[in-house]
Amino acid sequence: MVRILLGRSGNFFIRLLMRYKPGHHAKSHQRILQAVGRGLRTAGYTGIGVDGLAKAAGVTSGAFYGHFKSKAEAFQAAVTAGLEELRIGIASFQEKAGHGWLKAFADFYLTEKVTCPPGDACGLPSFAPEVARADQASREAYQIGLLELVEAVEAGLSDSKTERRAVAWEILAKLVGAVMLARAVSDPALAAEIGSAVRHRIGTTGRKARSGVRRSQVRTRVRGSRSAANPRAPKSKKG
Repeated sequence: MVRILLGRSGNFFIRLLMRYKPGHHAKSHQRILQAVGRGLRTAGYTGIGVDGLAKAAGVTSGAFYGHFKSKAEAFQAAVTAGLEELRIGIASFQEKAGHGWLKAFADFYLTEKVTCPPGDACGLPSFAPEVARADQASREAYQIGLLELVEAVEAGLSDSKTERRAVAWEILAKLVGAVMLARAVSDPALAAEIGSAVRHRIGTTGRKARSGVRRSQVRTRVRGSRSAANPRAPKSKKG
């Protein structure tokens, strides 16, 4: 922060006041973004306003606008962050669990993301109904993140090249559908039944999962195939 002080001699002096340590703004932004994501997952887009999101983040509404121009912009950022969190999780399971990554991930996802509080739920199913009613920019942000997710799953499969993408879509659809249904019912036993059934089906989806997939490989392939101005279209399938 810079303050210009008028001295007795009439000269101007510039005093540099370092109020915050380097990186403070980035850390604050991340903390506010996480709070925005939790608030929107819990209350829905129309169920909470800027004042509520700011309060959840522990900042004033004015400080909130220092990070986001509008609630719509904050929503788009939360959607992008939520899908990126899932992509990173998938890549982590691929790296650590090897050939068994898909089963291990399904076991985690269909238990943890079914029973956790709404604010901690996965962004892929949580934001989908909101995005479907949102503006074009929000839908494009969701689409970009979704395509990155399907490529992350695809990279961990060893099915034939012509089958991998379809199998990846099938896996994501099963996971998201199961979580949405299981979280919607009131009976915990029924929710567990839904999760168990889909975990079994995912275990038989595709022939094998590949191990040792690097996060950077997936990210490079995805970003190299889309332009910043235009969301990527799905790759054409060539045998």
